[in-house]
Amino acid sequence: MVFVHDWDAVAEGFVPALITYRASPSLYIPENSEWLRDHIKGSQLAAFNGGHIHFLQDPDHFNQVVMDFIG
Repeated sequence: MVFVHDWDAVAEGFVPALITYRASPSLYIPENSEWLRDHIKGSQLAAFNGGHIHFLQDPDHFNQVVMDFIG
């Protein structure tokens, strides 16, 4: 997890990112991921069912999303 203290710096100098998050309701606020996607140039957002380990819970979907992102 990355903690950003200067949100203006997010859009400067960052490389494109694949931002993943839990689709089902939780303590997490999806708008945070949407904000990151909107402010990091070339970034993409992908929602997953499951919890923190969606790459293990749904590996086929996760791998496909990653492959699509890296091209």
